[in-house]
Amino acid sequence: MSSINNKTYAIILCGGISKRWNNYLGIEKHFATILGESIIEHTIRLLSSQDVFITLITRDDNEASYRKFNHLIVTISKDKSLLEFYKIKSTFDLWHPYGKTVIMMGDVWFTSSSISKIFSYEHSQIIFWGRQRKNYHTKCKHGEIFAISFSPDYHQLLIKATDTLENLIVNRGINIAGGWGIYNIVSGLESLMSDKSIIKGKALYSNFHNLIDITDDIDSQKDYENLKIALSVNKLVNLFNAFKMHLYYSFLAMIDIIFECNLKLKNKKLKMTISKRYKTWVRKWLCYFISRIKV
Repeated sequence: MSSINNKTYAIILCGGISKRWNNYLGIEKHFATILGESIIEHTIRLLSSQDVFITLITRDDNEASYRKFNHLIVTISKDKSLLEFYKIKSTFDLWHPYGKTVIMMGDVWFTSSSISKIFSYEHSQIIFWGRQRKNYHTKCKHGEIFAISFSPDYHQLLIKATDTLENLIVNRGINIAGGWGIYNIVSGLESLMSDKSIIKGKALYSNFHNLIDITDDIDSQKDYENLKIALSVNKLVNLFNAFKMHLYYSFLAMIDIIFECNLKLKNKKLKMTISKRYKTWVRKWLCYFISRIKV
């Protein structure tokens, strides 16, 4: 047990119904093949290079399909898998009691670079990993949350946020994905959610990290086919898409900083963490553009 407690806990959510996938290819989307391996196999293989303890959250009616991976499996009932908030609630007892926990969406195709960023991040704060808006590689036009990482200091905050989300969905009829709902609640952005409309794409610079590469969520047949195309384009096209995406998200980062500063000033809680991340951001992008010039 002591050796397990020295590892990061990686919890992969594979228990959804996948309505938009509509049984495409005759299989569940987690087992759809890209570059010779299924999405879930790809994620587990990338995690094997990290010091992690893996748990798979599956439906009780498809548990057998995941036994071959030889990792801990926790099941949820098929009816509860329809509830966005319950997928997160099902992980409560699995969080690391002393160290870092990462909750990962099982229908995401991660790059090795994204996995490295998520699991090498050393700060104890809660971080939402995803993409605020469009992906220039896959042509996906909306934002996604791919993973959530946090330390025990944030367990109660996440539990409370999940309970609040349950109330919003069950009692107020707000239709929002579990990851984005919890993000908005944790970040003090509940005003973006109502039974009439949901404002998407707003995020705080200090707790939302954009993964700016091909990494993407697969919800539908179109998402799957677009991702395969993105992975097959030539190097020059890929480089051009990467340049556009980095430029776009550099500009968006400045907007996020202004948005967060304004929000913090309103709440009279402006903190130095924003300026620290801003300095890191400036250094990172200077290094990136210098490396591109050298190439």
